[in-house]
Amino acid sequence: MLPYNPATIKHDYIRERCCCPTFLIALGGPWLGVLGAVLTHKCIIQRLIDLVWLGVSTSFEEQRCLRVSKLFHCLARALCRLRDWYHTELPTFPLTATPSHPRFFPSVTSYFGASGEVLFRYVRPLKRYNACVVFLAEIVQPSKYNGQLIVVKFAARYCAEAHELLALADMAPKLLHCGQALPGRTGLLLVAMEYLSGVTAHCLTLEEWRSYDINSNVRKIVNVLHNKGFVFGDLRPQNLMYVNGSFKLIDFDWAGKEGEPRYPPFVSTGIHCPPGVRPCALITREHDMECLRRLG
Repeated sequence: MLPYNPATIKHDYIRERCCCPTFLIALGGPWLGVLGAVLTHKCIIQRLIDLVWLGVSTSFEEQRCLRVSKLFHCLARALCRLRDWYHTELPTFPLTATPSHPRFFPSVTSYFGASGEVLFRYVRPLKRYNACVVFLAEIVQPSKYNGQLIVVKFAARYCAEAHELLALADMAPKLLHCGQALPGRTGLLLVAMEYLSGVTAHCLTLEEWRSYDINSNVRKIVNVLHNKGFVFGDLRPQNLMYVNGSFKLIDFDWAGKEGEPRYPPFVSTGIHCPPGVRPCALITREHDMECLRRLG
């Protein structure tokens, strides 16, 4: 048994009330980095700015000095607000709480739908790995939708047009919202859609895979996209849902009008990728058809 440590007891008091938001200031020679950290069931650290050079090399540095000054001013204000927040009365919950507690999920809990603001509560992550950005949630407000299950995901890019096209054909879950996760701030997108009670195709047995004629069914979905000029780019069993006897496509992060979307810079180019797939390459319908062929 560990010896009694007053400092540990003090830290537990804080951890029982929040996820311990922290600024991390990194210095390496003339370079400055600012990172943010929180504690959920693990420690999460994210870079908040690119490395900033603090040195002076010429007399033409006025604008850069102003930018650095603004950075320090914003950081000072943020640290003051964080200190004041720690001094407020925070709610208490046991450290053994289940992962349904809000501290284990993103802080964004609402979006603006067609009829106004929708408030939701996270239930659980939909995938088991630590980097999961897709969650099962339930609507809290408006009251007429209270308890309705939805899927909430966060993405850097998303083709709502392709998703809505297939949703209208009952080939994808109904899209409820796609917009900035934080209104007024560009960057991360929040995507909300109906929850489908089914399984992804990679969970099907070999017998089910053969009997459901996956290739023929999925070909119909791909043809709808291609006929409207869209490409998908990520046609894998993990992105196919089997629901009540039919298949639906999910995950439209890479989709878009043919000739526009490109593969991410860090896309895997393993042996399962079609020829021509490489980082930042254009996504083509030929790639989609090759992925479809490989579904068997």
